[in-house]
Amino acid sequence: MNFPNTQMWMIRAGRDGTVIHHFLDKGIAYLGWGVGPVNPTDTNAKIRHRLYETYPRENPGALPNIVGMLKRFSCEVGLGDTLVTYDPRHRRYHVGIVKSDAECRDVAWVDLATGHEIDDEPGYVRKVDWASAVSRDSLSKTTRDALNPQLSHFRISGRASEEIRRLC
Repeated sequence: MNFPNTQMWMIRAGRDGTVIHHFLDKGIAYLGWGVGPVNPTDTNAKIRHRLYETYPRENPGALPNIVGMLKRFSCEVGLGDTLVTYDPRHRRYHVGIVKSDAECRDVAWVDLATGHEIDDEPGYVRKVDWASAVSRDSLSKTTRDALNPQLSHFRISGRASEEIRRLC
């Protein structure tokens, strides 16, 4: 499939891909840490304060990264942008096109790793047309390294996104 030359973003499907089946079966991408709507005009300090109120036990040092992910997923990812998620069990990157704005709502999940249902966890959902997949083994080491940061959500570099598009 030809993917548009738009921004490309990584979005993790839970720790170790534990909710990849929800992403693919429901045609969505999801980011947790729900603290209500996140708007482009919201300051980082305002979002950080809402995070601290909602998750008081979270490590304060982690809050800036979480704020960045929330703002990117809610405000920077655009309709028609490309999302990539990883299925570690099958060593495959799934590639899709963003079809909706981020919606703040509760989502129920079943964690593949534990089999436990996670009841109505607040977060942010976007509709995605997961249209293609690329084997991790077909990617260059440079691209695999670019896709490896521990963040749940980040923009993929130009060279890595070009390689993924070429292989789709």
